[in-house]
Amino acid sequence: MYSAKNPSENIEEVLTQVRMAQGKKIFDFETNSYHIPDHVFLVASGTIAEGARSYLCEKLSETKASPILFWDNNLMIEKSESIGLPKGIQMEISNYLKDKSIA
Repeated sequence: MYSAKNPSENIEEVLTQVRMAQGKKIFDFETNSYHIPDHVFLVASGTIAEGARSYLCEKLSETKASPILFWDNNLMIEKSESIGLPKGIQMEISNYLKDKSIA
């Protein structure tokens, strides 16, 4: 995602997607109405390089973008260990592990 040689080339797609998400109405099934998000989560299955994170923050602050939260796999693991996972997710993981051990 990030290249020190030309970061704008690699990150421009992420910036475009974030800007699109910020301006798009999203349907909320709980309230049965549309809302424009006030923040965007960027979740990476790997680690977000510090250079990429800094570059994205710099570019987004230039455009006065809404709050952006960056989560990579290390932060997800840290949060799940410190505050736990929702019970539904815990049950899904437990059931998945049971099914795998039977197979």
